[in-house]
Amino acid sequence: IIIIFTNITISIQMPHFRPLTLLGNKLTSIQSILAFEKWNAYPQFCNDKTFGRVALIACLLASTLGVHLVLCLHLMLVRVGILDVRLLNGRLEQWVGEDVIQLALQWSVYVIVLCTFHLGEFFMTA
Repeated sequence: IIIIFTNITISIQMPHFRPLTLLGNKLTSIQSILAFEKWNAYPQFCNDKTFGRVALIACLLASTLGVHLVLCLHLMLVRVGILDVRLLNGRLEQWVGEDVIQLALQWSVYVIVLCTFHLGEFFMTA
């Protein structure tokens, strides 16, 4: 790509932007799925306020919340010392240290708070 400003010419090599272009294409296709763009033939998904969209998104949020609640509970029990770290997986024992458990615990709490907020938003507005 060559960009020309009055007297300045900038040449940008495309190979450097190829990974970003591929990532952008993948994100666009994911966004298309999440926006239900190809589901307009079904009456449950024809607009933003139909029960099909609300129920499907609420189900995905609740499933994500449930998985992370179980993960958080398991990690808390490992952290307190009630459960052994080998219950995660015997082969992972060599690299599952306190820092990895802390990071996973923080991630699970973040996702729990995020899903709780969005489910609460659903129940108040939907």
